[in-house]
Amino acid sequence: MTVIPIGRVGEIAGGEEDGRFVKIKQLPDHPPSYLILLAQGPDFAEGCGDYWVKDSEDLEEFINEAWWSITWLPLDGQNIE
Repeated sequence: MTVIPIGRVGEIAGGEEDGRFVKIKQLPDHPPSYLILLAQGPDFAEGCGDYWVKDSEDLEEFINEAWWSITWLPLDGQNIE
């Protein structure tokens, strides 16, 4: 199982969304469902859209089937190695 960061911005390489940015938002359902937010830039101001998946298993499957390679950007004030 791949760890998918929740609430963090990533840049997509590959698939139909190549060059766009993604952010995963966990919804307060029980068990939680997820919104997959997409945009043209990392500020999510233009070209926005989203997908919904019912659980973490579907989230991982969705990203794998989309053929996305995601580079997760550093959080403000943190260095990511």
